[in-house]
Amino acid sequence: MTAAVARQTDIGDAGFTLLELIVAVMLMALAAYFIAPSGDRSLRRLEFQAAATDVATAMRLARAEAMRSNRELSVAVDLNRRQIVAPDRKRPRALPKALSIRYEAPAGEQSAPGVANFRFHPDGRSSGGKVVLSSAARSATVSVDWLTGQTSVDWSR
Repeated sequence: MTAAVARQTDIGDAGFTLLELIVAVMLMALAAYFIAPSGDRSLRRLEFQAAATDVATAMRLARAEAMRSNRELSVAVDLNRRQIVAPDRKRPRALPKALSIRYEAPAGEQSAPGVANFRFHPDGRSSGGKVVLSSAARSATVSVDWLTGQTSVDWSR
């Protein structure tokens, strides 16, 4: 009889009760409820950073290619279509709709309303200007120096 009692005790210790499983599932659901919104914010932040970095990269690559090929190249920022057209790409790069975009460029560099061209010369100079991308929480200013053609990004909250 002691063997039967021992077997019954072992069987009870072998698993979880229904109450324990329900509590565990509720805790996981609660954790997911609080983690999911921060994941969405992280995705928007990464999308914002990628857009600003892509604008700066397009400018830097155009300058390097202008110097390498000894010819003038330009990068167009089209606010109407929300895209960047760079000489090294087969198709334009779309900018996220959630971002506010504006540019500051010399008046002679606007090829159409809402379209600015950032020209890069073979000697490294450029037409200069800025592209400002902003969201509700932060902004990035991509600046192109007219004298040196150097591109920089200023991140701010």
